[in-house]
Amino acid sequence: MSIINQRINELAIKKFDDNNSKFAKFMGTSEANIRNYRKNTEPKSEFIVKLVQKLEINYEYLFEGKELKKSDAGISRLVIGDNNSNNNNVNSELSQQLSEKDRVIINLLKQQEVLITQMDRLTKKL
Repeated sequence: MSIINQRINELAIKKFDDNNSKFAKFMGTSEANIRNYRKNTEPKSEFIVKLVQKLEINYEYLFEGKELKKSDAGISRLVIGDNNSNNNNVNSELSQQLSEKDRVIINLLKQQEVLITQMDRLTKKL
């Protein structure tokens, strides 16, 4: 199971009471997709972008385990969670597992999110 699969599983538990049906309905996808994403199937980039936007989370959380919260000004800042050494150790281990490929994917997804936002603004102007 990859880091992103672990994060999707955590979100399913925390945000949707471990209910694949609720999660699938929220995301506009099938329960089978949610089941697969929670176990071992890498989600498509469209799903990741939608997940980040709808749950107002960030890519760093999904790929590195770091939580970022958006400030009122829309700027993200690092939140280190609690000072529990176990929590910090887990985040450190996950960061070490992050490959260069994952870093490239994070950057591409961020760029995709910017482009989607720009397209939405242009569409609204029409």
